[in-house]
Amino acid sequence: MTEALDTRTARHVPILDPTPARRKRIIELFNKFLENKASLAELKGVSRERLFQLSEAGWIKLKHGRIDEAEQIFRSLIILDYRYAYFHAVMGAIY
Repeated sequence: MTEALDTRTARHVPILDPTPARRKRIIELFNKFLENKASLAELKGVSRERLFQLSEAGWIKLKHGRIDEAEQIFRSLIILDYRYAYFHAVMGAIY
């Protein structure tokens, strides 16, 4: 078993080898990402529900005039999943 340095605690922690099924799933997901068939959110395991919760928070910030914070949220959402037109539309409204 190999070890890696945990930068938060400066301790060595063991790296667990994934099972063959998990390894296959990770490789398939990464290949989909490279082929532009999966988003960064899918790769990182961020659910659609969570993305829309964040977009709702960004919209509320925009409604209350906190434009810089809203822009930061929607810019991050576009990086996580660029396929949702709503995120782009709100960024258009911000500019």
